[in-house]
Amino acid sequence: MKKLLAGLFLLGSMLAFAAGEQRVPIEKMELNQQTSLVYVQGQQTPFTGTVEKKYASGKLEATMEFKDGKLNGKTLVYNETGKLKTEENYVNGALEGVSKSFYANGSLEFETTFRNNIKEGVEKHYSPSGRIETEVLFKNNVANGVAKQYNQDGKLEYETMIVNGKREGISKKYYPSGKLLSEVTFRNDKEEGIMKAYFETGKLQLEIPYKNGQVDGLVKRYDENGQVVEQATFKNGQEVKTTK
Repeated sequence: MKKLLAGLFLLGSMLAFAAGEQRVPIEKMELNQQTSLVYVQGQQTPFTGTVEKKYASGKLEATMEFKDGKLNGKTLVYNETGKLKTEENYVNGALEGVSKSFYANGSLEFETTFRNNIKEGVEKHYSPSGRIETEVLFKNNVANGVAKQYNQDGKLEYETMIVNGKREGISKKYYPSGKLLSEVTFRNDKEEGIMKAYFETGKLQLEIPYKNGQVDGLVKRYDENGQVVEQATFKNGQEVKTTK
């Protein structure tokens, strides 16, 4: 009996707390420009509770949780059909943890991790059907690391190294079978050196020389026996001579 009474008391306390939570329409809120804290109009204490924003139709558009005048907790944004559009988590006014955005059909579109308002970790993009399309690694709010793109079957289609937001190093493309299709080196986000393309058997099919992002030099195409079947000379991206 004592346990039952204790449980009922705890439940009653929780319901009382929930009932006492402030839920205020956004039209009654104001921002102090000097402190960047949010208040209910006419009050002197920074707001703690939930702010609601509604469409002209009266349907809920967003809820934002605040503590001591700063975003703290979940911020949820909905479309007019009631489906969730974005979900963010804040701690002391800064984005923290996984933020999500959704397609109109409700399926996940983007998933991004934040640490103290800064992107930190893998950002993922999904197709409307739920298939992962891209993965990009962020460090200190900038893309840094391997970026990957996947085909409709969910297999790796393209990968490249990114340094400070720019492609740097080897980039590779793959056949649906997983075999290497092509590879090229990037320097400061521009192709540099020989791009090589391969038959699915692994034999060399094409060589294209790049200089500062433009085709420059002798381009060669091979047959599956390794014989050159076509070649052309380029200068600054323009073909100047073809040999067959």
